[in-house]
Amino acid sequence: MIHTKKQIEELVRKLMKDIDRKYLDENEIYIKFESNWKIPVINKIITNCWHIAVDVQDDQFNESEPASILIYINDNTLNFECYLDCSMGRPVPLLPAKRIDGKFYLNKI
Repeated sequence: MIHTKKQIEELVRKLMKDIDRKYLDENEIYIKFESNWKIPVINKIITNCWHIAVDVQDDQFNESEPASILIYINDNTLNFECYLDCSMGRPVPLLPAKRIDGKFYLNKI
């Protein structure tokens, strides 16, 4: 069980190490914590989850507006889902596929 913001932050940083750094290293990353109660995600409600927005400055688009990767971590199972937070429409799933090398890769959109 995860109980504190610090524990969540440590888990996020651990997950970031498992994700291909190519995209993340080229952009500035900010981690901010939002809600940990009933979060609507693509027509479903996730409970007992942490909603973590990892803001990534993406020079391909508007330099003044960072892209936001939303990470939902289940407090009980530690399973997680990643989404690209679009300013218009629903979040776009970034399925963290675990490759042969054992690392998770977020697809750049």
